[in-house]
Amino acid sequence: MAFTVVPDKSSGDPVTLAMWDSIKDNLNKGVMRPISTTEVTGSPAASIVFSGIAADWLDLLVVGSTVFNLGGTVTRVRLNGDTGTNYLEQGFTAVGAVVTPFSSSLDFVECPGRPWVYLPNYTSTSTHKHVLSAGSDGFDLFRSSGVWRNTAAVTSVTLFPNGGTWDVGTRMTLYGIAGV
Repeated sequence: MAFTVVPDKSSGDPVTLAMWDSIKDNLNKGVMRPISTTEVTGSPAASIVFSGIAADWLDLLVVGSTVFNLGGTVTRVRLNGDTGTNYLEQGFTAVGAVVTPFSSSLDFVECPGRPWVYLPNYTSTSTHKHVLSAGSDGFDLFRSSGVWRNTAAVTSVTLFPNGGTWDVGTRMTLYGIAGV
């Protein structure tokens, strides 16, 4: 069960209570906590969706371990189900720079492996949403950054391969990062 704040300690001696309050306050400032984890079991899946994301956090982070099926090689992300032409990405690999615009999604990892995608300030309604991402295939390191040209707060994140499906064993975890 995920929680948004560290609970108060209800009893104990004054020194322990004071120490707990200090620890609790520090933990509630900037600590990353898992919100939801999805693992593909039984049969392949076309996508993994985290929906109904509450505005309880400052930032979001998705960390995954992917297994591609039927030819997929790139992980893509879609925010709030938007399939329009509202995305732009720039990226590079450890072996050279690559700049690639996308019209329907952001490629955020250009290989299988352990991708992550960071969404800072996802609840803001006054700015476009930035997406920072990385991944590794065990040999090369991949980085990209993108913009979702929309000012809506992010309430859902969909992850899908560029071809094929996620195979059994693919696992993605959504984390919330508390504000400082």
